[in-house]
Amino acid sequence: MDDSIIKNTNLQKLIDEVKDLLVESERRFRFLFEQSPDPIFLMEKNFIVDCNNACIRLLGYKETKQLFGKRPRDISPEIQSDGITSTDKEKNFYEKVYEKGHSNFEWIFQTFNGESVWAEVFITLIPFKEKLLNYVVWHDITEKKMMQAHLKEKEANYQSIFENAIIGIFQVTPNGSLIRTNKTFAKMFGFDSQEDMITSVPCIEKQYVRKRDRELIKELLEKKGSVEYFETELYKKDKSKIYVSINARAVKNDSGKVLYHEGFMEDITKRKEAEIALLREREDLNAILNNLPMGVIITDTNGVFLFVNLEFTHITGYSREDVPTGREWFKKAYPDPQYRIKVFQFWKDRVLSKSRKWFEDEFIIQCKNGEKKDIEFRSIILKEYIITILVDVTLRKRAELALKISEEKFRLLFEKSTEPILLLNRKRRIIDCNEAVIRLLGYKRKDELIGLNPLDISPDIQPDGVSSQEKTKKIIHKALRHGTSQFEWMLKRADGENVLVEGSFSVIVLAGEPVLLTVWRDITERRRAEEAIKRAEENYRMIFENAMEGIFQTTADGRILNANHAFARLFGFETPEEIMNSVNDVAQDLYVNPERRNELMKLLKSDGFVNNFEVQCRRRDGKLIWVNINIRAVYNHLENINYFEGTMVDITERKTMLEELNIKSKSLEEANAALNVLLKRREQDLMELEEKIVNNIKELVLPYIEKLKNFKHYTNEALIDIIENNLNEVVSPFIKRLTSRYLNFTPCEIRVADMIKKGKTTKEISHLLGLSTRTVDIHRYNIRKKLNLVKKKVNLQTYLNTFAI
Repeated sequence: MDDSIIKNTNLQKLIDEVKDLLVESERRFRFLFEQSPDPIFLMEKNFIVDCNNACIRLLGYKETKQLFGKRPRDISPEIQSDGITSTDKEKNFYEKVYEKGHSNFEWIFQTFNGESVWAEVFITLIPFKEKLLNYVVWHDITEKKMMQAHLKEKEANYQSIFENAIIGIFQVTPNGSLIRTNKTFAKMFGFDSQEDMITSVPCIEKQYVRKRDRELIKELLEKKGSVEYFETELYKKDKSKIYVSINARAVKNDSGKVLYHEGFMEDITKRKEAEIALLREREDLNAILNNLPMGVIITDTNGVFLFVNLEFTHITGYSREDVPTGREWFKKAYPDPQYRIKVFQFWKDRVLSKSRKWFEDEFIIQCKNGEKKDIEFRSIILKEYIITILVDVTLRKRAELALKISEEKFRLLFEKSTEPILLLNRKRRIIDCNEAVIRLLGYKRKDELIGLNPLDISPDIQPDGVSSQEKTKKIIHKALRHGTSQFEWMLKRADGENVLVEGSFSVIVLAGEPVLLTVWRDITERRRAEEAIKRAEENYRMIFENAMEGIFQTTADGRILNANHAFARLFGFETPEEIMNSVNDVAQDLYVNPERRNELMKLLKSDGFVNNFEVQCRRRDGKLIWVNINIRAVYNHLENINYFEGTMVDITERKTMLEELNIKSKSLEEANAALNVLLKRREQDLMELEEKIVNNIKELVLPYIEKLKNFKHYTNEALIDIIENNLNEVVSPFIKRLTSRYLNFTPCEIRVADMIKKGKTTKEISHLLGLSTRTVDIHRYNIRKKLNLVKKKVNLQTYLNTFAI
C-alpha cells in the first residue's frame, strides 16, 4: 500500500513538472503569436476571443479588447466583393472549416476609420483545452486587388500587353496546334521567338509531361468553357521541365463550335520549389513540436542515465549509448580536468543539499563533434530521480555580445554623427540629442535642450505660412500613422537666427515606449544654392543664345535636337530652326567624311565624352571648314544614351596657320641640327685645348718652380711665389672643369696622380717632386681612398687614365 502511495506521489510530481513545461511552451507560443507580422485571430463559436498586435495595427484599433466578442461580419462591409453578403459568406466558410478542418478565401475587412482592407484568409480548426478554436491568419492583399482593378481599366491596351506581358499568352487549336503566342510564352519554353516556337512545336500536347493533364484541360474547356489555375509540368526545348499555371477559355463561334483555346500560362517553377521546401520545413517543424523544445536528461540518484530525448542528442550529439552514466557524461562533455572538477563540485553540492527546488547554471560543454557550446542547465532533485533540462544558449550569448557591441556602436554613431539627431517622447519633449544638434542650435550644453518641445526652438510661423503648432500636429500624425514622415522646418537658434532644415520623423520603440527619432539636415546653404542655380539657369539660356561657340544637341542617328545661332551661322544658316529643318543626318549633310562621325560615336559609347575632336565639314554654300568638337553623351535613368550635346568651334584659320608653322618648324629643326653639330665640335676642340694647357704647365713649368723653391741659394722667393700664383689663376678655371669629381684632392695629390697617370714609379715621383718615397706612398694611399679603390683589385694608373686630371 505504501509503495502505491509513493508511486502515485511521484507520478503526480512528474505530471506537475510536465504542466510547468507546458506553461513555458504556451508562453513561447504567446510570444510568437504577439510578434507575428501577420494579423491573427483566435475565434470560439464564430466570435473573436483573442488577436495579436498586427491585427490591431492593420484594422486601426487602439487595443485588442475592442475586437473581443465581434464576428468577422461585424468588422466588414455589408456586401463582399463577389456580391454575397458578409453574413452569408461567413456562414459558408464556417461550414467548410467544420467539414474539412481548414479553409482559405478572400475577404474584405473594414478598419476602425471605415477604410476597406482586402485580405487572403486562412482558417484552421484546432482543439484547445477540450474546445474547438478557429485559428485565423490573414494577409493584406489590398495593393494586389488595387492592381488587378487597374489592369482591368487598361484592357484597351491589350495588344501592347500581349506582346510585352511578363506571363505567357497563347492561342491554340483544340487539337493542340499553336496559332499565336507572345514572347514570354516562347522564352518560357526556351525559344528565341514566337515564330521559332510555332515552327518547332507542331503540337503542344507533346510538351506535357503527363499526357492526362492535357486531356483533362480539354475536358474542362468542353464542359465549363474555361479552366483556372490548372498546374502541370511541361517539357522545354532542351527537355528540361518547368511547372506552369494555366488559365484558359474556349472561344466559340455563334453556332457554339469551339474555334480555339486562348489563355495565360505562368512559369511557377520557383514557387513550386518554394512550396516543396516550405512543405519540408513544416514537416520538420511538426517533428520538433512533437518533442519538447529543450534537451531532457533523467538520471537516478546513482548517476545512471535513464532517458535522454531527441533534442538532447540534437544539442550535444550524444545518445544514451554514448553517455550511459554521469561519469561518462562528465568525462566527454568536460574534457578539461580542472573545469570538470569545478562543474562536478557544483552538482555535488546541489545533490548533497537535497533541495527539492529547481536550480540552474550555465556551463560550456564539448559536443560529440568537438564543438563548444554554452548550455543552460535547469535541474531538480526528486527522491529517486534527477531531472535536468538543457537549453542551448550559445546563440543567445553571441547575440547578447553582438547587441552590446551594436548598442555601443549606435551610441557612438548617434553622438558623433554629423547629422543632428534627437529623440522625442510621447509628450513631444526632447529626451536626448547629439552634439550636432547642440552646434546647429548654438547651445552650449545638452541639458539646455532636454525637456524642450520643438515649438520652443521654432518661430511661430513656418516659411510656408502655416503656424509651427499646426504643422507639428500634421507631420507627427503622419509619422504615427505611416511610421515615418519628411518635412522642411525653420528652427530658431539660441542667438535668435533662423535655420532652415530638412527633417524626418520615424517611430521607433525604446524600452517598450514609442519614440520619435528625428533627423535634421541644415539646408540653408542648399536653398541659397538652389536659388543661385535658378539664376544661373537663366544666365545659361542667355549665354547659350549669345555664345560665340556653336552649341548643339543631337540624337545618335544624327538628327539635330537643339542649336544656338553661332552653330547655325557656322554652317551658313540664318537661324537654328533653319539648320534643324534642313539637316536630317549630320554625318551625311555636314561631315566631309561620314566615317569620322562613326569614329566619334565609338569614342562616345566607350568613354562617354570626347574633347578636341577635329573634323572637316561642309558649309551650306559648299565651302570646306575645319571644326573642333567637345561633346559628351547624356544618359537617361536606365543608363541608355538619350542624346549628345557639345560645342563646335571653327578652326579653319588655325589649321591653315599650323600647316604653315609645321613647314617652317621643319626648316628650323634642320638648321638647328646643323648648328648643334658645329657647336659640339667647337666645344670639344676647346676642351682639348684647355687640357693641353693644363698638362703642359703641370709637366713643363710647375716641377721646376718647385725645384727653385727648394734651392736654398736662390734668394728671390717672392718672385717665384708670384709666378706660381699667376699660373694657378690661369689654369684654375680649366682645373675646376677637368677635376669636378675630384675637388677633395690636395694640390700635391693632383701632381702625384698626374705622375702616376704618366707611368712614373714611386722613386721617380720622389725625385721629381722632391718628396720622400714614404710621403709618395702615403699620397698614393690617400688617392685610392678618395677614389674608393681601397681593397679593390684595380690598377691605379689604368683607372686615372679614364678621365682627365
